[in-house]
Amino acid sequence: MRFPRTALAAAAVAALFLGACGSSGGGASGGQTADGAAEAITVSAFTKSPVSTIDQMVVKMGFLKEEGVDAKILEIPSGPQMVASLIGGTSQVTGGSPALVYPLLKQGQCLRYLGPGMGNMYNLIARPDANIPGADKGFPDSVRGLKGKTIGVVARGSATEVWMTAILRAAGVDPKDVTFIAVGAAPTALPTFQQGKVDAMIGYPPLNQMLAAQGIKYTFLTDTAHGKPDTLKNMLQVGSVTTCDFAEKHPETVTAYCNAIQKAYAFLRDEKNAPAMATFLTKTLGVDSKTATDIWAEIKTSFPSDKFTKELFDEQVQFLPGMDHAPDYSSAMQPNCVSVG
Repeated sequence: MRFPRTALAAAAVAALFLGACGSSGGGASGGQTADGAAEAITVSAFTKSPVSTIDQMVVKMGFLKEEGVDAKILEIPSGPQMVASLIGGTSQVTGGSPALVYPLLKQGQCLRYLGPGMGNMYNLIARPDANIPGADKGFPDSVRGLKGKTIGVVARGSATEVWMTAILRAAGVDPKDVTFIAVGAAPTALPTFQQGKVDAMIGYPPLNQMLAAQGIKYTFLTDTAHGKPDTLKNMLQVGSVTTCDFAEKHPETVTAYCNAIQKAYAFLRDEKNAPAMATFLTKTLGVDSKTATDIWAEIKTSFPSDKFTKELFDEQVQFLPGMDHAPDYSSAMQPNCVSVG
């Protein structure tokens, strides 16, 4: 099955947007004050996934409240749906993957990043009984054996498919020689994997820990944390993003959100806050305290920068097949945001 190019990812967002009963992206869930600051906003986040850690922290740890803005989290099961919720006005901020946002920017959609989020935490895992040649030999042999196999990704046209395609190509595998299947987030991906409906799939916390807890065996085909491959080393999964319309109507709210992002980064980088981060993940991911502690130990280095620099912005193009250069950096960044560097 052919790999969807970045245009297809953007089309997926557009289709979801057109099918939604959304209002303008400039709306706020609680109206606005006389000075133009939004009284309350909705932030869409990935359902039970550490991908949205920064946005979840901004809201649930009270960092945004400290800046004078109330907010609530709307959990959504896929990246395209999250971006569609932003464009449709259901949410005012979301975690936008470059794989989804960059094509929309190039098509004229006016969106602005407020700061970076999480970097890479993904690997390819496989069922031990999938009979993948070279599965035990490590990258790239382990991935070369996927030719003719099925690979589970969160959603077709999603950023996870883009990243898995980058890993396949790094191993010399043509993406059209595998079949991608949408398996959803961890709660639905687990039974799909267990039932043998896919040979391999994208592995990440808390899915890896959930599989282990249920005694479901799997084999790592990659070890991206140790550079095998280093293809996703500088990859940014998401960045907090809003619409230009909302940013222009509510500049104080957007500035408050930017400040809250910086507070979240400062908190998670302080080693003494590791127990608090584990407790936070227990609540947001719905896992026990030991699992949450293990997850935090695995992902704590996956937040590479609190500055969304032009270099980091431009580097994301290497993960976007069919795109030869990044959108204009200055117009894609919120100018009064402290996270821009």
